[in-house]
Amino acid sequence: MIKAKRIKIKLIKNRYLNVVQAAVFLYVYVNVKLVNEID
Repeated sequence: MIKAKRIKIKLIKNRYLNVVQAAVFLYVYVNVKLVNEID
């Protein structure tokens, strides 16, 4: 039971990190695109 709970927390953490990475990637991508269009 404790082991299963730990795995669940790990999965939630991984999903959270993936979302954060995706958000950062999108943010950087949009900023680079905007800078390129301004030049």
